[in-house]
Amino acid sequence: MLMLAAALLIAAPAVAQNVAPDDVANGFFQKLKSGQTAKAYRDLWQGTLMDRKQAEVDFVISQTDLIMKAYGPMADWELMKDDVLSPSFRIRTYLVRFDAGALFFKLQFYRAPRGWMVLNLDFRDRYAALP
Repeated sequence: MLMLAAALLIAAPAVAQNVAPDDVANGFFQKLKSGQTAKAYRDLWQGTLMDRKQAEVDFVISQTDLIMKAYGPMADWELMKDDVLSPSFRIRTYLVRFDAGALFFKLQFYRAPRGWMVLNLDFRDRYAALP
């Protein structure tokens, strides 16, 4: 079994205040599915502090590309868990399905005055290993 982990503290603003966390996640996963890993992460982190952390962004992009090559084509994703801790903070866990297995992505969403943003993104190949 391939053991992996990726965790970054990030701040990724949503485009508009009426964009829901699912819209942010679906846009991210759709780009990953279409093979646009760099665009997925760069769009997620556009206009954030991560724009100035090129080495960290490049690392997570290369790690994600390597993992996705090992797992084969991405089939789809589904929401597994939605912990609504307050009207402005929620943690959503997604199952991302591949031919060779699954990855589990945990995204922490915060609703800032300008809209929803991802504060933290973590993914693992074992659900129990998620923080």
